[in-house]
Amino acid sequence: CDVVAALLVAHVHSNELRYNSRYADDAPPLLIAGSLSPCYTTNPVFRVVKYDSGGSQSPIDIATFSADISQNISAALVSNPFTDIISSLIDYIGMSSLTNKETLKLANKMLPGSDDQNQGVWENYFNIWYKGVPQTACETESCQRAEACLVGCGFLEDEWQKCNSSGL
Repeated sequence: CDVVAALLVAHVHSNELRYNSRYADDAPPLLIAGSLSPCYTTNPVFRVVKYDSGGSQSPIDIATFSADISQNISAALVSNPFTDIISSLIDYIGMSSLTNKETLKLANKMLPGSDDQNQGVWENYFNIWYKGVPQTACETESCQRAEACLVGCGFLEDEWQKCNSSGL
């Protein structure tokens, strides 16, 4: 992580963080951006990534803006249909920093049956920040485990399969 400060990824139509076991604990996670196109049960969204302008240049937080297309926004189009729904992602989902290590902790908090999941971590991450409202329901334990494992295992299918069958 001495050369690359962050990986900003897109085209999955949702806001996501992904832990990667190949990165150092203090490296930033994969930052996946939502979409401006309102498809796959998403509202148009964009993010402003705040970064350390000092030494590391690494991302330190994310502000998220969204337009609720379930509302009549024609009058808002004159000015700005986007509103700041989350001004600080790390505060909103309870992370101490935007790092790979904290993303893995987040994934564990999202697992079904964890005390943190019942304290709103799942709701804040998946039902609000992930795609915004409206959103495809993910209310079963198997769906929630699969999503938590996606956060905790990045894009590594073998790790995701292991997590999905036994936990992080």
